[in-house]
Amino acid sequence: MNSATEVLDCQLYTQIEAAQILAVCPKTVYNLTRQGLLPVVRLTQRIVRYKRADLEAFTKQRTEGIPATA
Repeated sequence: MNSATEVLDCQLYTQIEAAQILAVCPKTVYNLTRQGLLPVVRLTQRIVRYKRADLEAFTKQRTEGIPATA
């Protein structure tokens, strides 16, 4: 399966929806994206979407108190 097919097979979220999932404000999602900390799917130069797996991975990487698994 190529990356284009993978993107089409997953649910994409807007900045506002991603903010709701992460329990932060949309401006925080914007800032995390600009800093390169949160990956995006760029549909056009101005339209970006977020994959659920990327949001979950972002949260998992920043969860404290849980030992990392290799």
